[in-house]
Amino acid sequence: MVTFDMDALLNGKGTFKGHVITDPGNPGNGTFDFYLKNTPIADFSPYCEDATGFPITGGLFNFETQNKIANNHLNSHLVLNFYKTKMAKKRKDIQPDMDVPLKLGLAILEDNKGRINIDVPAEGNIDDPEFRYRKLIWKVVLNVLVKAATSPYNLLAKGLGVNEDELKFVAMDMLQDELGPEQTAQLDMLTQVLADKPELTITANPQVDVKKEAEALLPFLAKRGLYLKENYGSDSAQVTLNAVDRAKINDMPEDEKLKRFLENATQTPPDSLKIQALIGLYSTPEQVQQAAIRLRNFKMQAIKNYLAQKPSMAERFILTEDWIDEGAANRPRFALQYGVKD
Repeated sequence: MVTFDMDALLNGKGTFKGHVITDPGNPGNGTFDFYLKNTPIADFSPYCEDATGFPITGGLFNFETQNKIANNHLNSHLVLNFYKTKMAKKRKDIQPDMDVPLKLGLAILEDNKGRINIDVPAEGNIDDPEFRYRKLIWKVVLNVLVKAATSPYNLLAKGLGVNEDELKFVAMDMLQDELGPEQTAQLDMLTQVLADKPELTITANPQVDVKKEAEALLPFLAKRGLYLKENYGSDSAQVTLNAVDRAKINDMPEDEKLKRFLENATQTPPDSLKIQALIGLYSTPEQVQQAAIRLRNFKMQAIKNYLAQKPSMAERFILTEDWIDEGAANRPRFALQYGVKD
């Protein structure tokens, strides 16, 4: 067995040390350890551009790896520490080996001090004609970054100590038209995420199950009619209801009094229909749709008004305007999608 110890300066800045034990007559067995310390990441930009198309423009990193080769099979362990990594825009004039959302992965993994720590195993067959150690390293690192970019919720949730769904959706109750403590606390948390990760953006896409929404609105509109008739003389009175009014309406029972009101309003013979059928008759589909649109607008405006109090979020928390009919949405919600500024 022959031992090599290596020591180098890299472009006058970072340092490199290596320790290799190998049998020249049988290179399929042996060990090698490499250590790079405080090295400018930009020195390795050509490798990153070949692999991903993204040039590296700034930052430092440490790289430590311990490797064992037995019977031509490599088992490796990589520890990388990145600090304040900077990327330029993706080059359009080259065809990279892999198409990866590199900048988003970095933005998700970076903490509020600009640090990224990657600690992963790797392995490969050195007899494979396609085997290259640097490709192995890039593949492992890029897998971590791709996982962060394509499934950011779990990583962000772990860092904040919250449930993953709190970073996927801002949900509201079906008939809710203003923010409650649940939503304001969640928006405050998202504000903190953006403050800690300056490159990150959040796009909120509104979703609602239109059928469930209509099913919730029909009894509310019927009870509202009775409430307006009793308190304002007409079920079509133009009145702005406050939170107390809405609570009283929601608490109204579906009893004989409501049934008699609906029979009169729909000109239905007494006791000829059950109350659920009368509720369905009271409001036309157009009235239900108009009420649904008003309710969605209230939800949207409530979030806009809250975000307006947080200037740091104005350009990086983006609300799309079009509601999507999403059958899986048990509650109206804003589905959160993470990206980077450019």
